[in-house]
Amino acid sequence: MALIKLLTTSPDTPYFRPPPLHVQVLKVEDQPRVVTWEFNENMARAATIKKNRVAIISDGHSLARVTLYEEFSSKMVEGKAYIIRGHTLRGQSPPFTLNVGRETKFFKSSTIIVPEQLTEEAEAMINPASPLKQVTECREVKGFMSVEGEVVEINAVQPIRSGKDVIPMRRMILDQDTSRIQINLWREAAVLEVNLGERVRVTHMKCSNTDYGLQLQSSNYTKIEKPKDEVFFADIVGVMEPEEEGSSSSSSSSSSSSSSSSSGSSSAEPLLQVLTESGSILLIDRATWQPFEERLTISKLKVEMSVEGRRITKMRLVNEA
Repeated sequence: MALIKLLTTSPDTPYFRPPPLHVQVLKVEDQPRVVTWEFNENMARAATIKKNRVAIISDGHSLARVTLYEEFSSKMVEGKAYIIRGHTLRGQSPPFTLNVGRETKFFKSSTIIVPEQLTEEAEAMINPASPLKQVTECREVKGFMSVEGEVVEINAVQPIRSGKDVIPMRRMILDQDTSRIQINLWREAAVLEVNLGERVRVTHMKCSNTDYGLQLQSSNYTKIEKPKDEVFFADIVGVMEPEEEGSSSSSSSSSSSSSSSSSGSSSAEPLLQVLTESGSILLIDRATWQPFEERLTISKLKVEMSVEGRRITKMRLVNEA
């Protein structure tokens, strides 16, 4: 039976046993999965991780994705061909997915010639594209997308119940030119490192229209990428303590995200704002700023600084080695 027919045809009987499959393994990739989490003081860490793998297989005419759970992760090798017996179908209705279990047998077999088009599609299945889009384009995007901007709000990690599991979730607001959007980071994406004031690119998200407006949801593929620091020379003429929360919020995010930001503020210490002679306002943490505090009371500071987005990560006086 052809692979595509097996996965798209409802069995005639509940006792149906799929016939053997002769397939070529085109791609295999590690895909570890956190199955339990530990939560402590607005933080989360993986407690139990399953070292699963994902394989893309082909019978020469179509493709299928197979999850190889940790105990079966070594059963398939990329580039090899197998006759598979004892597999089952997962799902209530077509399209089904192949399920590999303890009864599944893998017999090494003869190579299948797979058309180049299917090989390219297999690569896209295991590493899906995530084109960079403007926030204003989100509504029209089908499939995955990436956005880039400055993190202007970020919450602490929160435990959220999902079925029988409790998983981490984190909300942040990304500012892109004159547009802002809420991003909901789930599971592994919720514990990726990100700080207020950083300029980041968040990949592999999907747009959803919620009761609180348009939002972006992370996926299993989501990454948070950070551009390299830029080096600037500037004269710092002033510094300001963090504003009281809510005193001058200009976020256009929903009332829900605003209230959640207030109740679940970022676990990081609020950043100071520094004013340059040219009128730019940048962000800096207290530890980085502290050595310059007294010097500013005497005169403006001529500095060289590394800046990520609007956040100063390093700074020194230009007359110092």
